[in-house]
Amino acid sequence: MRQSLRLSLGLFLFASLAHAAAPKAAISTSASGASFAPGDRGAIAVVIDVPAGLHAQSHTPLDESLIPLVVKLTDNPAVTPDVVAYPAPTVEEYPALGKVSVYTGQVIIYVPFTVAQGAAGPIKLAGVVSLQMCDDVTCFLPDRLPFSIELPIGPSEATSNIKSAAFAKFDASLLTTPPTTAITPATVPAPLQPAPSPAGESNGPQTFAGAVLLALGVGLIFNFVPCVLPVLPLKALGFYEAAEHDRKRTILFGLAFSAGMTGLFTALALLVVLSKSIFGKQIQWGEQFAHAGFVWPMAIVLFLLGVSMMGFFAVRLPTSVYGLSFRHDTLVGNALWGGLTAILATPCTAPLFPPLITYAIAQPPLIAFITMTAVGVGMSLPYLVLSAFPQLARKFPRTGPFSELFKQMMAFLLIGTAAWLAGIRLLPDPKQWWLVFAVIVTAAVFLVVRTKQIARSNQALAIASVLSLLMIVGGWIVTQRLTYSPFKWESFTPEALASARDRKQTVLVEFTASWCLNCKYIEQTVYHNQPTIDRLQQAGVVALKADLTDASAPGWSLLNDLGGTGIPFTAIYSRSIDKPLTLESIYTSDTLLKTLDKAR
Repeated sequence: MRQSLRLSLGLFLFASLAHAAAPKAAISTSASGASFAPGDRGAIAVVIDVPAGLHAQSHTPLDESLIPLVVKLTDNPAVTPDVVAYPAPTVEEYPALGKVSVYTGQVIIYVPFTVAQGAAGPIKLAGVVSLQMCDDVTCFLPDRLPFSIELPIGPSEATSNIKSAAFAKFDASLLTTPPTTAITPATVPAPLQPAPSPAGESNGPQTFAGAVLLALGVGLIFNFVPCVLPVLPLKALGFYEAAEHDRKRTILFGLAFSAGMTGLFTALALLVVLSKSIFGKQIQWGEQFAHAGFVWPMAIVLFLLGVSMMGFFAVRLPTSVYGLSFRHDTLVGNALWGGLTAILATPCTAPLFPPLITYAIAQPPLIAFITMTAVGVGMSLPYLVLSAFPQLARKFPRTGPFSELFKQMMAFLLIGTAAWLAGIRLLPDPKQWWLVFAVIVTAAVFLVVRTKQIARSNQALAIASVLSLLMIVGGWIVTQRLTYSPFKWESFTPEALASARDRKQTVLVEFTASWCLNCKYIEQTVYHNQPTIDRLQQAGVVALKADLTDASAPGWSLLNDLGGTGIPFTAIYSRSIDKPLTLESIYTSDTLLKTLDKAR
């Protein structure tokens, strides 16, 4: 059995091990001057040393499926970056890879900038280099390498280092000409009060009682969103374990689970609702998934829980914190499961939750607290009902090899979710879905291998084989659809939006992220619709995708300016309207086209 478990986990572990073993490029930085005065033009040189025998895909790869090398600065109000200057690539041809556009050896990329008036130093500039390296045969997983540099603020010496080796190929005229992408106040696309949607009316609750009733209903519905589905069968197994106890203790487990779910959900929601008054900045619902420090621990926890459920090993914490383990037969364990379920629900809460958030933001703190708590209570109600009737769980088979096999297959749901989270950080959107597909293939192979070991009849093996085939074929079809887009997007930058608006074009900005499953639903149902695509192209609409997968993405500030409280969120600008029209949450092709008609 352990041999088959190791075999089944191999596909999932291979990608992680390959990523860990992949060679790293070295990153260093230098500035064009020893110090900068407010208003100075300067530049930083980002120096990338690609290991010998390898090459990195260039900034302009020949195949759109390849990963371009991109240097991106984190937003800093003390400086305004200009267009990044990338070196000319070399086109090479490799027998196994074909013709590719690459960088080799030392690559120097320049980021010009202007120091803001009134800036005080030193200024710390930070950023990320995204790149993919390959040898002559194989390409490694994409990598994200951070860099940072401090810019002293003082007497102007903005070009004192311009003759250094790092700036040997730098075009000094970039420091003497105005920024090519400067945004004038007349073109800054940041209206604080966007126009309402075409319907002209709010779809949120109008009274406090209506808000509470809607919140309870929304919470119930959350139990059936894709993000929570991986936990449902696992919690059902937990109730089977709890059924060994009497009704009183089982109800206590249900209350603990509900308290963990409601408490954490309420805390997350209130953080969003009250963030502007507390921090002076609107935090977005689900924004935690944009931070690697949140995603990686979540992925690791889910992976370990899944592997532990399969019986590969048991997760055991030190004695001092043993009560914090995710056990279904302890109060703390049930509370942790409830909190985990609440966290997993956050990327899939449209379309009913955003109006509730908007309503709560406009209310006094007590009403906001009651409304958000009602969502958690509604979400936990089914578990409270199930915990009150433990005799139902006793009717299910509790022992035997096939009962254990069912539990192990359910564990793959957690491992698949872990793969999805890891893919958010490892691979560019939408390629992370292939990592999930690898887990599906692993689960299908495991099902056949394990059934062959324990089955006493060919019929059971035949059923397992058919199910495995359906898993692989269905997974392949879904993954292909998720990773293919017939609609061509341009990447959002403030400069791209300002430029399109200066040309008097209609602009559609879609705020999305690789962790937002509701955003994927819109892309599949609206932007895969050929009549919709034709209308957008005929109208000459500039479609910009503001990818908020990373916390440093430039679209976050615009989303805050537009008053968004989460994604999906879409804004439409045109020369005939003063304020952008917005579409919050999930919408249809018909709604989008009506909004475009109104904007014309």
